[in-house]
Amino acid sequence: MLKPLMIFDMDGVIVNSEPHHIASCERIVRRISGGRIGAREAHTVGISTVELYRRALEMCGAAGDPVQLAAEHFSCTLEEIRRAVPNPEPELIGLMDALERRGVRMAVATSSPGSFVEGVLRLYGIMDRFETVVTGSDAARLKPAPDVYLLALSRCGVQAADAAAIEDSRIGVEAALAASLYCYGFVNPGSGKQDLSRANRRIHSLLDVLDPAGD
Repeated sequence: MLKPLMIFDMDGVIVNSEPHHIASCERIVRRISGGRIGAREAHTVGISTVELYRRALEMCGAAGDPVQLAAEHFSCTLEEIRRAVPNPEPELIGLMDALERRGVRMAVATSSPGSFVEGVLRLYGIMDRFETVVTGSDAARLKPAPDVYLLALSRCGVQAADAAAIEDSRIGVEAALAASLYCYGFVNPGSGKQDLSRANRRIHSLLDVLDPAGD
C-alpha cells in the first residue's frame, strides 16, 4: 500500500548520474595525482564528495582544498548530464504521474549540494513537482545520517510511518531506515554492486513501487 509521502533520493534514482560522477572524479583525481591514481582508487558510491577528495589528496600526497574540488566535481557532472542525459527516464515520469493521480505527495532528500540538485531538477522540468527538496546544503550531517530525511518529513509535516523512501545505495538505505522510513531499494546497475539487503523491498524498476503485491 502506497504511503502518503514518497521521498526520492537524487543520484541513481532521479538521474542515473553515477557514470558521470565517475567521469568527473577520474578527470580531477588524475589531474591532482599527476596521473598516478584515478576514480577506481578514490571513488565509492554514497561517500560524500568532499570526503572523496580529502581522501584522494591524502592518497596522492597533494595539496588542495577538498571543498573546492567537490564544487568543481559537481559543476563538471552537471554539464555531463546536460550533454548526455538531458531528459528524465520515462519510468521516473511514469511513477511521478501515477503518484500524483493517487494523491501521493513527493519530496527529495539527497546528500548532493543544492546547486547541483536544482540544476538537474530544472533541466528535467520537475522541480515544481516536489513539495520540498532537501539537499546536502541544508543538513549538518549527510547520509548515512538520517538528517536530510528527517528535515523532509518536518517540512512536509508527515510522520515517518506515513512516508517511504527510494534509495539505490547501501548508505542511502541506512539513512532512510535510521529515519524510520519504509525503504525501497532500487537495483540500479549504474550504481555498481550495492548491498540493498536491509531495504524493506528491492525493486528493479521505479514502476515496481506501484505494485502492491510486493509490499
